[in-house]
Amino acid sequence: IIEEKLPPALPPGAGDQGDNSALALAAGYVVVTSGARGRENVKDGTYYGKAPAALVDLKAALRYVHKNKGVLPGDPNKIITNGGSAGGNFSSMMGVSVGSRLFDSYLRELGAAEASDAVFASAVFCPIIDLGNADKAYEWMYGSAKLNGELVDQTASKQLTAQFAEYQASLGLHGVGRFGRVTAANYDRYLLENYVQPAATSHLRALSEADRTAYLTANPFIDWSGDRATFSWDGYIAHIARSRPVPAFDDKALSEPEPGYFGDETHVARHFTTFGLRYATGDKTATVDRDIPHKVRLTNPMTYLEERNPRRARHWWLRIGTSDTTHSLTAITNLALKTQNLGDDVNLKMYWDGGHGANEDPGDLIKWMGEITGYSI
Repeated sequence: IIEEKLPPALPPGAGDQGDNSALALAAGYVVVTSGARGRENVKDGTYYGKAPAALVDLKAALRYVHKNKGVLPGDPNKIITNGGSAGGNFSSMMGVSVGSRLFDSYLRELGAAEASDAVFASAVFCPIIDLGNADKAYEWMYGSAKLNGELVDQTASKQLTAQFAEYQASLGLHGVGRFGRVTAANYDRYLLENYVQPAATSHLRALSEADRTAYLTANPFIDWSGDRATFSWDGYIAHIARSRPVPAFDDKALSEPEPGYFGDETHVARHFTTFGLRYATGDKTATVDRDIPHKVRLTNPMTYLEERNPRRARHWWLRIGTSDTTHSLTAITNLALKTQNLGDDVNLKMYWDGGHGANEDPGDLIKWMGEITGYSI
């Protein structure tokens, strides 16, 4: 299991996934912890950890492990990546981009070993992914929710929501069971029925009768009937609210972490979407820097899944809290939908009232690792 321990590259506050590596060690697995450059790294006034530096470093670590097969302990044919938030981004990226030639020049420049970067499985917690479409997804989910008691710019929010509808339609994703195509029009129902309400149900069932009664009294938007929790999408959104401005990621002041991820050697942060840039400057003809589209595409897991990368990892452990307002739930769910639609083994679960970095079933992760690898004690 390769654990990403990174300097902050995206939103801070990711839950410590240390329980996963500690339990993996206790179960007899080999744990590799790799450092990497981060967005705040600077020397002599030059920033040297901007995108895609951290990902390149982690892929170099994968190559190192493969190159030293038989020298290092463990089976490099069964590597599992693990990470939350920024690490969730990189864990998913390492799983989907195996063997991609898009990284060849970066790895050559770094002096990485000439070896495979293959990954067997990826554990991904609350990933900050699909950044080129993240503002759209966030407004689809939180556009009507208040930030610090006030609505955000509804004109901008509705524009981004409309763009999300177009983007989601372009993916052509089909839900589990007989749900059919998942679109912006029915995504709320898909999430409620398959993940959010089941998470609430599991949480409430685990409480004592007195604690459950108290929780339901404090949260009257939940209907508890037949040992099952149901509620409306609007009730759920009002329960969690929003925590980001509009745009949520490529923000006007460049104060969110993501513009810093897409800075360059001389700029601490840059706009990485046309909408974000034009919203900030008021210039309807403004365009992002020429290198930005490539870097956004390079660091997006959906890029490699849309290409149906045949070398990708085929096993996915995906987890997020239902009160994690750092990103839209659609980001991790689209990752699950796309990998499921491609025939991969996908285990997605949401934790009721879990915040950013929630990791409530690490023991089940270790059990799952044993099942998929055949290595268990």
